[in-house]
Amino acid sequence: MRRLCLVILVSLTACSGDGPGEPAAIATGRPEIDHALVRQHAEQFDIDLPDRPAGSQQELAAATYILGHLQLAGYSPVLDAIPVRDQVQTSNVIAVPTTGDAPEIVVTVAYDTSGPGDSGAEIGLFLELARALNAADPGHAVAFAALGAETEDSRGSAGLAAFFEEQGLEPSVISIATGEGTGGRLHAVGSCATTSSGLGSYENCVASRLSDDPLSSAGFQHTVLTGDTGELGGSLFEFLLDAGD
Repeated sequence: MRRLCLVILVSLTACSGDGPGEPAAIATGRPEIDHALVRQHAEQFDIDLPDRPAGSQQELAAATYILGHLQLAGYSPVLDAIPVRDQVQTSNVIAVPTTGDAPEIVVTVAYDTSGPGDSGAEIGLFLELARALNAADPGHAVAFAALGAETEDSRGSAGLAAFFEEQGLEPSVISIATGEGTGGRLHAVGSCATTSSGLGSYENCVASRLSDDPLSSAGFQHTVLTGDTGELGGSLFEFLLDAGD
């Protein structure tokens, strides 16, 4: 089992292992998406850490931030090492359901960049979805995975597929790629997308695959969502709540 440990500034520790530990906290706040919090998270990345190359100190700082907020949302996230180049590695930050049950769905987001960008809204929505879902339904079966080195040949996705296989997990995967700044409307592509915009039913997923995608190539159902955080956040939150019923 690959292992990587990190002690973060708020004196919380996470370490990859064979299963989740005790939740670090109980999720607080409203049991729905708080878009003010999405914007606050986005500013931390777009203003303070806009350039996060794979394996850099900036990417490590982003992982630290994500790890801490997942812990504050009640999860016990683990760090799974991802090689970048010789002597350089990064991590996927993976938060499994607080019940300890195998996840039925995993929501992912990339947290590295190939240059200065504006992907903070994607990470902000990811973190707020994790918090709101735990506040609304602590017994849900959804995991959350922030992917490192994803802009470098989808290394994060490849590492996540390997993690699933090592753990014997077979979840469906939803990736957030909001399209903020592009005026993009809610749209879904991949295994569980409908012919129109939006998500289909996971009970009726078709076998289509995304091209050049390690998760799809490994046999996992994978859907990528784009759209502004307001429309996408509300739709995805309701979908995850319904999927857990």
